[in-house]
Amino acid sequence: MPNIVISYNRKSEAVARILADDIEKLGKTVWFDQELSGGQEWWDQILDRIRRCDIFVFVLSPDGLRSTACKREYRYAAALGKPILPVLIADGVSPNSLPLQLSKIQYVDYRNRDSEAALLLGRAFANLPPTEPLPDPLPAPPEVPISYLNSLWEEIEDDSNELSPERQSFLVLELKRSLTDPETRKDGLELLEKLRRRSDLFANTAGEIDELSEKVRESERQTVDTAAGSQGSKNETQMEAVNLEALNPIDAGVHARGYLFGKSLSVFVGPFLIILALFGIYLMLGERLGSYVFGAGEDPEFKQKRERVKIDTLELVKRTFLAADSQIAFITAPNNICNNHKDPRELKVCKAKEDSIGESFIKARQDWNIEKNNTAALLKIYYKGDAAIMEKWGAVEESMNSYLTCSKKCWSSPSSECAKCPDQKSNFEKSRDVLFEQLTNFSGSDGK
Repeated sequence: MPNIVISYNRKSEAVARILADDIEKLGKTVWFDQELSGGQEWWDQILDRIRRCDIFVFVLSPDGLRSTACKREYRYAAALGKPILPVLIADGVSPNSLPLQLSKIQYVDYRNRDSEAALLLGRAFANLPPTEPLPDPLPAPPEVPISYLNSLWEEIEDDSNELSPERQSFLVLELKRSLTDPETRKDGLELLEKLRRRSDLFANTAGEIDELSEKVRESERQTVDTAAGSQGSKNETQMEAVNLEALNPIDAGVHARGYLFGKSLSVFVGPFLIILALFGIYLMLGERLGSYVFGAGEDPEFKQKRERVKIDTLELVKRTFLAADSQIAFITAPNNICNNHKDPRELKVCKAKEDSIGESFIKARQDWNIEKNNTAALLKIYYKGDAAIMEKWGAVEESMNSYLTCSKKCWSSPSSECAKCPDQKSNFEKSRDVLFEQLTNFSGSDGK
């Protein structure tokens, strides 16, 4: 009997339970982590279940795609070669925005959860390939999802531990990432507030935090306004219905026909007036502007996505570089080696900072190894395979790998390896600056 693991976000737990029951009715054994609470033991058990399963079912929803835990689970399943079956349970998921590991797999639409959906689910299981033996050696297991926030918490709360400008910038980037995950958003906001209150905070870091906090507040206001607007439209419709009911039957019929005629007329008149206005712009301001308005140029949505790819690439490179740089700066700073501290309290503070920086580096390096290939693919798509850009990205990737390796060796053998890192850093910074100049100057016309 096939052994199935279901991966889901906590917000989708109710639907995951229904899905588990439906799969069990198909004669399969299902496991998901409804009885576990969190921490390393919780995470180790999930990974063990994934290694032993025959099929990995991913509950596909916007929250699931944003969840750090879910991302690490399906990436680990893919690395193990497990058959993966995405099951769509909510609206708001675009097939074009699915991550690489899920985009090549046909998902089952289970939003209606009716007999037809159950039939499709059964067929999907039947068409999955058999599970292969585990690879030898096994891929490195992903870290427990929220451990990095736990280490950052201790570092940020320790006022006696002075944070360098580079470390402060790195912490802001890490916390910014936590805001995109529903599971870590609340803790990330609280940590941002704690970091903002530190006495050693530099002005530019404080400005970054204030700007980020304002964006979060603006996003929350827009969500509230959208909900209020939807309710207002609903109330307006209800009031119109009440007003119709208040009329006598004959007047109500006449009023309703007039109201519906007016609504129907506005549907046709609105677009006509817009087209007429655009045509006027074309005639008055010339063919070039008219072509832009009528969309003869590049798709604005495509350009917007390209700008998002540029920003995400910049953040990935900056985050990874700062993690490596923080590690080298810590290990090479005068009197900063933990063995130099004789006072127990100073030694404890130093060890806590050392552990936090080491964990941040390991996590950043893992994320880099996972995300660099996806980044290359996105650059190729949204920058139209531009040869110069892809060449510059290759140079950034090569120099980043060299700097990460140097940082790792420096951490292990400070006396012999750290002196080699400044040259690696310089090579990386040059290749990075050239790449982002190319990305900024890319026009999008004819692939140039």
